[in-house]
Amino acid sequence: MSLSPPKWALRFLRWYCREDYIEEFEGDLLEFFERNCARSPAKAKGQFAWDVIKTCRPRNWKKIKSFSLSNTPDMFRYALLLALRHFKRYKGSFLINLSGLAAGLTCVMLIFMWVRDEWQMDKFHERDAQLYRLISDSHSNETLLNTSSLVADQLAEELPEIEQMVHSSWGALESSLSTEQENFAVIGEFATPDFFEFFSYPLLRGKPEDVLKRPKTIALSETTARKLFRSIDILGKSLRWQWYSHQEEVEITGVYADVPACSSMQFDYVLSFDIFRDYFRERIERGNYNTRTYLTLKKGTDPEELNRKMASLMQEQYPEGNWRPFVIPYSSYYLHNEYQDGQAVGGRITYVRLFSIIALLILAIAGINFMNLSTARASRRLKEIGIKKVVGAGRRSLILQYLTESALMSGLAGLVAVAMALVLMPYFNQLTGKSLSLALDVNLWIALVVIVLITGLMAGSYPAFYLSSFRPAMVIKGKLSTTFGEHWLRRGLVVFQFGISLVLMAAVLVVHQQMRFLQNKDLGYARDQIVTFSTNGLRQEKQQELLTRLQEVPGVLSASSITHALVGGQASNADIQWPGKDPEQEIWFEHGYVNYGMLEMLDIGLLSGRYFSRERGEETNKLIINETALGIMALEDPVGQIVKIGDTDYEIIGVTRDFHFQSLHETVRPTYFRLNDRWALKTAAKIAAGEEQATLARMEDLYRSFDPGFPFHYSFLNDDYQQQYVSEKRVAMLSRYFAGLAILISCLGLLGLSAYTAERRIKEISIRKVMGATSGSIIWLLSRDFTRMVLLAIAIALPLGFWLTEYWLNTFAYRIEWQWWIFALAAATLLLITWLTVGYQTVKVARVNPVERLKGE
Repeated sequence: MSLSPPKWALRFLRWYCREDYIEEFEGDLLEFFERNCARSPAKAKGQFAWDVIKTCRPRNWKKIKSFSLSNTPDMFRYALLLALRHFKRYKGSFLINLSGLAAGLTCVMLIFMWVRDEWQMDKFHERDAQLYRLISDSHSNETLLNTSSLVADQLAEELPEIEQMVHSSWGALESSLSTEQENFAVIGEFATPDFFEFFSYPLLRGKPEDVLKRPKTIALSETTARKLFRSIDILGKSLRWQWYSHQEEVEITGVYADVPACSSMQFDYVLSFDIFRDYFRERIERGNYNTRTYLTLKKGTDPEELNRKMASLMQEQYPEGNWRPFVIPYSSYYLHNEYQDGQAVGGRITYVRLFSIIALLILAIAGINFMNLSTARASRRLKEIGIKKVVGAGRRSLILQYLTESALMSGLAGLVAVAMALVLMPYFNQLTGKSLSLALDVNLWIALVVIVLITGLMAGSYPAFYLSSFRPAMVIKGKLSTTFGEHWLRRGLVVFQFGISLVLMAAVLVVHQQMRFLQNKDLGYARDQIVTFSTNGLRQEKQQELLTRLQEVPGVLSASSITHALVGGQASNADIQWPGKDPEQEIWFEHGYVNYGMLEMLDIGLLSGRYFSRERGEETNKLIINETALGIMALEDPVGQIVKIGDTDYEIIGVTRDFHFQSLHETVRPTYFRLNDRWALKTAAKIAAGEEQATLARMEDLYRSFDPGFPFHYSFLNDDYQQQYVSEKRVAMLSRYFAGLAILISCLGLLGLSAYTAERRIKEISIRKVMGATSGSIIWLLSRDFTRMVLLAIAIALPLGFWLTEYWLNTFAYRIEWQWWIFALAAATLLLITWLTVGYQTVKVARVNPVERLKGE
């Protein structure tokens, strides 16, 4: 058996070699190949390939056909005219393609603006590349945003990589600012003197290095300054700052431009840090984690290496410590706000990636539709293509024509998409909580134009090369051959479309079921008819008087107070010692201060013991723990046991059932309550059903009588609970829209492919009808292939959908279990939609008179 040279090498030779050289070169190379085979058959093929490569020199290349630039405008004008004529002639295909591409581009446009807005958060600071945030991770993988300023300052002293460090309070504080004429409720931060040098919040009055240098000084936002003084030329003036029972006369040393919406920190004022330090000196000196720390690193510093140094330093100086500080880029925290072992493991970035992928998939589905519909309608253009080729049209000119059609279609779809985006923008902003707009942003419009062009070229490339590849003799006869690869490519694209649609449908159902579970989950406390509000500006004795008077208001069933917001509020953490505990074991408990009657009003059930009671006398040295705390302590008879917090002994008087003040993304934490009306600053009242508005009006009147000039900001506990899942609700709503859009576009593609199949098999169907086939059998014949494709899509999408929904559900500590009927329902719905879509074309073809189709044969 004689050896043959490598086929790829021969094809390569014939592709590049000049026509007047090819016969001579190929003959010589084949002759050398035969000689080499006689000597060493094993090396002959390799030598032949090497000889082909050696002859690939510029002088042996085919000449590039000349291309006259002077003809280019005429060619494009002609191609554009033909495209418009084609659109006008085939209005149905044109409208289907246009609507599919426009819907896909609208989806991409809206999501692109949302994703871009998310990525820009906190990126406006001039020193963004150097800005870092110091946060802490516990041995139990719990992340704490706050740090100990004592520990942070020590790190800054011992680690030369840290260039600058700034501290602020644990978050924006609800407080009030007042002058002799005005009084406003505002939110603000405490910060160390370098705050305005560190962050890029432009000062309109004052210098960054001077603003917060002196004690009891304040910088106001432009809006706040104009509210209080009707001007921003107010340096040196004073005002009264008040936070609950704390108040100070402070001097204005700066006015800054309003904080932009793309900042994760929002504040109306910045107060000098010395006030915060004086109020919480004891806690700061104990090393409590009650401040937030930001820092810049020297250029060339490796953050990972710095984290290792900090971990080593903390291990040396605090071997029994529970918290391990580490740095993360400041602007990355907004998207990457979930950490384990110092590594980002989730956060908002999950939804950014999710919707980016969904947008691309929907655009891909729309592009696939264009490809399928263009090739499906190819039989209508066979004679046009054949005649053009016969009279001398080259493949390049045909490709140009069809790419022009595609680009024009994409451009028109882009214009429609812009119009649709403008109409949908208010609803999209309401849904996402953004303020997006199609403003004159050059980068945004350039990106949109590029997306439209790439979509048009990619979607039109296959039809262009496909249509231009037909041989003239075959297409004039009307014979359109389809290769095995083309046959399966179209079907594979449909499988892809419906697989994505099925995953989205299943995801919608899973999200809906999980949201229902969250709504109906027993939280361990009663949240209906509970109203909460802050008593800003009231001294302690006034707060107690307000509570007493509040319970006398008609419609108020009970009233009490707690240290933090009931739902999602940040409780303090403390270590606790109990009998039998390992002294080296450090377990942090959440704790809150409550007033009398708070736990009873929330209907938090007791497992054993009792609530705090005025009849028992002084109870500030008593504790009530929850069920999770009892499980950790493993105390057989907890009531009456003495535990130690710091240097103080406390007696456990009760154990409550577990309750969920935090989101159900998190497990119940060990928690204890202490009685302390001084720090129970969040007031709560249970009001009677049916007369809410009247009761709230009476409560507001009472509040204003205690706190004139301060707005009465209240919220219902049930609404606060729902607010924790606003991201999930947005995901659920957007998923419903996107799933519906994906199914709609996929059906358009299926409609196109069924039309293509019907056109190709019309003569076969006519013969079958002449031979006695019924319309029902014809319908089944044409529907069978599409049913198989959808079943294949279901088989592929099932494991993918299961994996994606499980991944999302696992972000919740409390979740539904996977249920088979969800995917069964999605699959059945998809099959039904498929049969209805294909049924239109199949019934239409099955009713065709076979005589009309066969009389020309």
